[in-house]
Amino acid sequence: MLAIVQGVVPLAGAHYGRLDWMAVAQPVARGQCIFLCIAYLALTYGFLTDDFSLAYVAHHTNAELPAFYKLVAMWKGPEGGWLLWVLMLSVWGEALSYRSNSLPERFAARVLGVMGLLGVGFCFLFCLSRTLSSVFCRLRSRGLLSIRFRRVWGSLFKRPYC
Repeated sequence: MLAIVQGVVPLAGAHYGRLDWMAVAQPVARGQCIFLCIAYLALTYGFLTDDFSLAYVAHHTNAELPAFYKLVAMWKGPEGGWLLWVLMLSVWGEALSYRSNSLPERFAARVLGVMGLLGVGFCFLFCLSRTLSSVFCRLRSRGLLSIRFRRVWGSLFKRPYC
């Protein structure tokens, strides 16, 4: 939700010349960065403490791995990789919002708005990849996918775990 607000409100404010709408960009970018850092740290904690009540942790690690490999296992599936990309984008957005006082307000609002829309796109792709993976898992378990199609799917995207 914060990415949608960051993507829409500052761009509309820059278009219509509304300073109050453009001013929304900085606090929303900070909030998005804070919440994504919390999510990433929670996932990291889940991996380091072997919290197998989390399905993602249970699918991508085991209790015998050293700590370094548990951290790397966070990026094994599509969810961890997408979370890392969105986190890096939000950190850059936070850095820009911190330094945007020296930039013209319309320019800063437009740049932060575009970064918010990129965050929305990453979140959409994350949800889409998870949905497609579950659909193809069900089709594969029923024997409805050919071997050739499974090979193409596996080469284009990460193989769905099921």
